[in-house]
Amino acid sequence: MTRPCRPGTALTLIAACGSLLCTNATARAERPEAVTLELTEAMQTALRDNPTLGAARTRIQQAQARLGQARAAYWPRIGAALSYTQIDPAEMTAPGAFQPLTRTDAYNAGLDAEWVLFDGLSRRFKASAAQFGSAASHRAELEARRQLLAAVGNAYFAAQLARENITIAEADQSFNTRLLDEARQRRRAGTGSVSDVLNFEIRVSRAKAALVRARGRLEVNRSVLASLIAIEDSRLPQDRHLAPLQPETDTEMQPVDATAQLAAARKLRPDLLAAADEVERTTASVGAARGSFLPRINLVASVEGYRQDDANFRSEDFGSRVGGVIRYDFLEGGLRRAQVGEAKAIMREAEFMQERLALDVASDVHQAVTDLAQSQEELRLQRQTVELVRRNRDLVEKEYRAGNLSLVRLNEAQRDYVQAEGRRSLAHIALRVAWINLDAATGRIVARFAPVDAMPQE
Repeated sequence: MTRPCRPGTALTLIAACGSLLCTNATARAERPEAVTLELTEAMQTALRDNPTLGAARTRIQQAQARLGQARAAYWPRIGAALSYTQIDPAEMTAPGAFQPLTRTDAYNAGLDAEWVLFDGLSRRFKASAAQFGSAASHRAELEARRQLLAAVGNAYFAAQLARENITIAEADQSFNTRLLDEARQRRRAGTGSVSDVLNFEIRVSRAKAALVRARGRLEVNRSVLASLIAIEDSRLPQDRHLAPLQPETDTEMQPVDATAQLAAARKLRPDLLAAADEVERTTASVGAARGSFLPRINLVASVEGYRQDDANFRSEDFGSRVGGVIRYDFLEGGLRRAQVGEAKAIMREAEFMQERLALDVASDVHQAVTDLAQSQEELRLQRQTVELVRRNRDLVEKEYRAGNLSLVRLNEAQRDYVQAEGRRSLAHIALRVAWINLDAATGRIVARFAPVDAMPQE
């Protein structure tokens, strides 16, 4: 329960220390003109501007272009040709022969068409393989989204933790500074000791060092976050502050079922779905390779014209032909058999990789569920610990005011309280990170923060 900060003597900061007891400590660090960067905004910005996703989208375009190439094989090929040849009769006359021939200009024009009627179903399997490859590229783009969103979430909460540690360190420094001032006053009045002064000077120095480390860690985490959301020079503007750390909700503290989470992962994980598409693609490639064992039937047609001396073609200069070609290679040195063997090996590799990935996904989910349960229990325990330490600190404060305990004992109680607050902040952040990691492990993170159509219509 949050307690109000109350002004008073040198002990007033006892009630004011700790990041989660005095939420106004964070508020005062924020200037009125500061702009809050929410987690959802950070994730959507990363999805829009991060170059990694730009590269993934270009791979989708490559896969779609390959699909178009495969489908083009179903269409006839039609071409036209026009040629000009200059014939020198001297070069064509046999040695010793004298023929009164003159130089001749020859013109040729033609239009030809070829249509593959049957190729052993190779076209069909190649088109199918290209289609599954296109589907896999869409899955890969979703997988890039999943990993990017998880990274942004972890960086965002790491920066929030660093900011909470700054608040705790500032409160600890201020508290020990006040105790140091009191110890110096007591020393000047002849009622204090040099050891008390030195003790508090050491603790003030330690608090300052902790503050420096926390501020440095915050800048590092802000830079990491800025890099992920593609801000220029990887520097988050100083007027962009992270949203305050909100209390955990009842939903966040509810247990989750590992079996249900694993079932969700099998339906939602883009990399697992992409692995299934890859198996289908390589299976189709085996069919395409086997098609080379069947004959190839082509329909051919052409119109050709020939004229000498000038290019003014007339209808009588043209002729046409229409026919069909059946081709079957009886001997090719084992090339086709080797191609089929290679395609089968690639297919088996894809199946093994799918199986390996399924095991990895199951491990990710179980680990995320375990981490979440541990974070929930740890947060409960840390909240209880903070309350116990606070009550103990209050009792020590009363004894100190009554003159029954020394400043050293009060300082120890305050140190325990600050450490308990720090551990509670860490547990609070760990809970949020555990939920992000669970959503990433199951694949829900994409639908939760950036809903998209899983597969575009072809």
